[in-house]
Amino acid sequence: MFTTIVGNAILNAYLKGTVPEIPADWDISLHTGAPGQDGSNEVAAGGFSYERKEPTLGAVSSKSCTTTVALEWSNMPAETVTHIGLWGYIDSNWVFIWGSALDDSKAVPEGETFRLPIGEVDFDLDPA
Repeated sequence: MFTTIVGNAILNAYLKGTVPEIPADWDISLHTGAPGQDGSNEVAAGGFSYERKEPTLGAVSSKSCTTTVALEWSNMPAETVTHIGLWGYIDSNWVFIWGSALDDSKAVPEGETFRLPIGEVDFDLDPA
């Protein structure tokens, strides 16, 4: 689900002609619960190497865009990952843009690697 920030930017752009600021960088985050509108429940590193990952995205088609490279987080803390998020770097700040539940929650043992295969992350303006 795209956040209110994105919805407002789209409506302002198309209905009011206001050009939104486009993020300079993008990152994918992992969450242990619904991230809501602000990116809540993000996995905490807590001495492990968790950090957000920059996605590689394919072309937009049919109001959808997907990852073209697998994303991996090694040396994870013991967590059950239930959601993922997208952050954009706008005006010197990371802003939460989008969040979605995984099809299946994934329990990650301490020190293990969490992986999202190619195409697992799909940004869709018409979610089913």
